[in-house]
Amino acid sequence: MSSAKFSLGKPMTAEQYAQEWEINSKSFSNEGYYRWMAEQLGAATKVLEIGCGSGNGTIALVKSGCKVVVIEPNRPMIDIAIKNLKGSGYDAVEVDLQYLAAQENDAPSVSIIHGDVFSLEFAEGSVKAKFDAVVCWLVGSEPERQAEHLSKKLEDFDGPEAAEYRELIHARCYKIGESLLKKSGVVHLVDRGGIRSWSDKDDARDSLVTQHQELAGDAYDVSRSNTFLRKLHSDMRTSHINYIAEQAAASAITVFSSVKGVLR
Repeated sequence: MSSAKFSLGKPMTAEQYAQEWEINSKSFSNEGYYRWMAEQLGAATKVLEIGCGSGNGTIALVKSGCKVVVIEPNRPMIDIAIKNLKGSGYDAVEVDLQYLAAQENDAPSVSIIHGDVFSLEFAEGSVKAKFDAVVCWLVGSEPERQAEHLSKKLEDFDGPEAAEYRELIHARCYKIGESLLKKSGVVHLVDRGGIRSWSDKDDARDSLVTQHQELAGDAYDVSRSNTFLRKLHSDMRTSHINYIAEQAAASAITVFSSVKGVLR
């Protein structure tokens, strides 16, 4: 699939974002990052994935023995994910929200719901079989979706919006996990970021624990033992994803942060 370069300041469409994210996602898959994420779920077999991207993280989950239900708002991304999943030999189908209330043991490996996790409501008892984990790995979105949920005009974007949007998603994951997770189930969140030097990693982990305990609230235990950083082998910008405005980064090392909140 060819991809165009987009000049700074030009908002990407949902389709452009999907095309460019596929490039990043393929790179992360080739370097083993998704396998590292999936390994942290241990014996989990039933997973709700918030944002499947181009499906490479989903493939890692299925390979580890999970059945996955996905909620993905980007229509072009769903088409790419289904193509990649089927190309890897996995059954993937699109379903509606009602599917969550009537899941069966013979469900396909991957079931994808086209929807926005902010607008979907999950009442207590609405899910037939609860999940071992809710995962949200490296979530992102085209600028117009960010603007909608941040209640901000595109012309007012000044840099931190992508990170602010991800934080909103993470808080939402913790919230829906309270209704959809089994007892002691986990919300597993992986984000991107940077630190000045590797000697700062312990302080960064402590900051992540504090941040995520605030996002998760009293329903979850967020501990240092379930919080990790991993260096990227190469620069994480392997495509031309454009977030309109960006702040200059003082970080010398790009990292993935991994945090698991355990439902009490």
